[in-house]
Amino acid sequence: MAGTIVVHEQKTKQKNKMTLLEKEIMQREASIENYPVEDWALNVISQKDWQLLQTYSQRFLSLSVGERNLSLTK
Repeated sequence: MAGTIVVHEQKTKQKNKMTLLEKEIMQREASIENYPVEDWALNVISQKDWQLLQTYSQRFLSLSVGERNLSLTK
C-alpha cells in the first residue's frame, strides 16, 4: 500500500496568559463570591443580553474613568 502521511502539528497553547479584563479583575481583587447570581437570574438572560455583556466587557478597558462611572439606567 502506498500513500501520503499527513502530520498535523498542534499549536502550542499560551501559558495561562490572562486577558486585559482578567488582569483588571485581579487588580480589583474581585471574586465571584462578591457578586452572587442566582440560578433563576442566569436562566432569564437571553442570548442578546449575553452578547451585550460580552461587547461591554471587551470595550470596558478602553473606556475613560468618567465613561465607566456613568449611570447605565436612569
